[in-house]
Amino acid sequence: MAVHEFISLIISCLVMGFVFLQWHQFKRIQNFSLLFLCFVFVFAASAFSVFEHFYLYPSLNFLQHFASALSGILLAIWCRLVYVDTKKDTPGQ
Repeated sequence: MAVHEFISLIISCLVMGFVFLQWHQFKRIQNFSLLFLCFVFVFAASAFSVFEHFYLYPSLNFLQHFASALSGILLAIWCRLVYVDTKKDTPGQ
């Protein structure tokens, strides 16, 4: 197991902890549930990356890449939704 994968998991845990501690503030972000799913899938990808070295390598490797891709797709959708909503709210556009 590479050290950077373990460090990535620790950072993901810290980010998820910060999100949970600041939940009341993050809920004000437009479409936060979609953004939160991005965080969850990044965390899952980090966890799968570490645990794939211990057991079920093919399955967890697939899940790692799937979760990573899904988080990117969801983040792109969230950015699009926020941008389109913001653009509609801007006067003169």
